[in-house]
Amino acid sequence: MNKIIFIIVLTFFGISSISFSQKDEYGIGNKILVRFKQDIRNEPSELDYLQEQIHGKINPILLSEYSLKYNPKNYFLLQGKNLDISKIQETEVPILKTYIIELPRAVNLKHYCNYLQSIFPEIDKAEPYYPYQIQSFVPNDTYYSMQTSLSNIKAEEAWGVWKGDSSVVIAISDNGVYQSHEDIKNSLYTNWGEIPNNGIDDDGNGYIDDYRGYNFLGDQESQGWGNTTNNSVEHGTMVAGIAGATFNNNLGIAGIGGYCRLFPIKAAGSGSSIIFGNESIVFAAVHHFSVLNLSWGGPREFSELEQSIIDYAVANGVAIVAAGGNIGTNGGTRYDTYYPAGYYGVLGVGEVDQYDAVTTETSCMGVQVNILAPGMGDYCTTNNGGYSYAEGGTSFSSPVVAGAVALARSKYPNLTPLQSLEFVRQCTDDVTNDNISYADIKLVPGRLDLYKVVTVDPFSIPALKPSDYLWQNSSGIKVNRFATKDTAYLMIKIKNILGKTSNVKFALSDAYDPANSIQVIQP
Repeated sequence: MNKIIFIIVLTFFGISSISFSQKDEYGIGNKILVRFKQDIRNEPSELDYLQEQIHGKINPILLSEYSLKYNPKNYFLLQGKNLDISKIQETEVPILKTYIIELPRAVNLKHYCNYLQSIFPEIDKAEPYYPYQIQSFVPNDTYYSMQTSLSNIKAEEAWGVWKGDSSVVIAISDNGVYQSHEDIKNSLYTNWGEIPNNGIDDDGNGYIDDYRGYNFLGDQESQGWGNTTNNSVEHGTMVAGIAGATFNNNLGIAGIGGYCRLFPIKAAGSGSSIIFGNESIVFAAVHHFSVLNLSWGGPREFSELEQSIIDYAVANGVAIVAAGGNIGTNGGTRYDTYYPAGYYGVLGVGEVDQYDAVTTETSCMGVQVNILAPGMGDYCTTNNGGYSYAEGGTSFSSPVVAGAVALARSKYPNLTPLQSLEFVRQCTDDVTNDNISYADIKLVPGRLDLYKVVTVDPFSIPALKPSDYLWQNSSGIKVNRFATKDTAYLMIKIKNILGKTSNVKFALSDAYDPANSIQVIQP
């Protein structure tokens, strides 16, 4: 694969330093992610001591049953899955040292993380485990229920070429899915190693009753581990139907993913907070699901530990698609970076309406949004067997793209997760002419074209993906902060992960700089 390095020179004006404003609306909580300096799961005395000191629970984010280090039989299970086992081993190293701490009461999480690291030298890093928010939006248009926009992505033309395959599974990490819905029940992937609803982990994989779905709140809700229904909020059911409602069955709607399967993962209770988000990503990883949809997120600081969880899932063959974020979620603006969409290895999705206009009151356009898809106007499944138009929001544009990635992975099974995401990202139509009045037109990516996904050869186009960058001052010294009038050199390492290319030209321009604080000297 090609590697390219570009050097760009910039001068900074009118700002004293580079900083990224992040909001901390979640200062109080009771869950923490910690990574130890060493793998200590064979040293129970240390874990017992820590658990005793914090008066809480501490559990590994990855069960030993799924580890290549602790369960060598997984080598044989991974054979033939088109996975790089050495990459799995590499990304497993930090995951084996990562644990979730649950405290008995709510505390100031950042202060408590600092406290843990000060008194336990065995801890390498401690970060707050914040809940994420579901990315939905309810518009007030009188005739909103009459709008639809999926025709813009040429779904019918695409299905005429390729209808997906049941070997590809789209995992839906959300607040629950009504599994008995007439247009969902026949699309569910079945784990035949599990006997449903007997309260036993029959296949010994560490998850009880994960037969046709898994509920992380199974020990707290009377419905049990295998039932993912959420009677209070139907967000997850709507998302699941958009991605994979049963196809061509004379009932209801057709999921974007055609004949691809669904597997619901309930990561939230009755509210809108996703409290088992990271656990659900690991669940998808150890099950090697082809696609994982995350219609949730929030504006916050980058998390090294969460990035390592994403890396582990990608190494295990999971292509992750996430909502790019809604304006106003936890005070976030149009330009804030929302996670998990902002992590490397995740395709973040923004929203357009039925006219291909960016939903300016809803969709964020931060660096995490790399593709657009219709959300407002999508028709979807609801609880108790019903149907409704989606309220709008990037929650409902994300499963459109997840379905597209599933089609790509079923038609081109040799694509890696990153290749499939980069391929779909480029299977788009230019909608800038439909958004001339949009204030920040350079931030607008392409809108998904499903027909291109199933007709374009993935290796006929390159995919140049930044893999690393380095800031230097005029003396060639690596730095991370600059003062007013400083000249900075930016080196970007780019890796081509798809088709061959040559004579690549690269130009840098400012996409959003309202203060005119940067001048590009040598683009």
